[in-house]
Amino acid sequence: MSSAAGVEYSGLFFVASANAAAPRDPFFDVIISHETAHEWFYASVGSDPMEEPWLDEALATYASNVFLSLIVSEASAQTERAAWASVYDRAKQAHPDLAVTSAVYDFPDSETYASFVYSGGALELDALRQEMGDDVFFAALREYASSYHAAIATGADLCESFAAAGGSPSASVLCGGEASASP
Repeated sequence: MSSAAGVEYSGLFFVASANAAAPRDPFFDVIISHETAHEWFYASVGSDPMEEPWLDEALATYASNVFLSLIVSEASAQTERAAWASVYDRAKQAHPDLAVTSAVYDFPDSETYASFVYSGGALELDALRQEMGDDVFFAALREYASSYHAAIATGADLCESFAAAGGSPSASVLCGGEASASP
């Protein structure tokens, strides 16, 4: 865990000792909620972490931001989303050939990977939520989690869940559309 703040396994996760020593730091809440979210997005609903790493990492990252907004403050969540936008925008400028939906082996390094997959993917999910509204967005996630429980899902499956719930995910880069504007 030399460079990770936390790592998940089905039913178990680890937190780096430096982060575990600071449980009152808001980042500790982000780590715990992110790794807990992996119990749904990767453990309960499987995905291919090599071909579609965004599918579990972006969902877990975004779920941790929702948690942060509800438990800590919306201001803290907004600050985190602004930080995502900053790193994602820089990564897109440096690597215009890459996308949130790129396979893990397409990324030249872990920083670029994290900028697209974690930050960019979570921003795209936030854009979908803003476009669809909370009721439709969260209904789609519930449907996705229910329909693909104990199965291996794809990005297309998630997009179908958004569409079935009444959303229009085709506007999202996650579902084959153009990247949304950063907040």
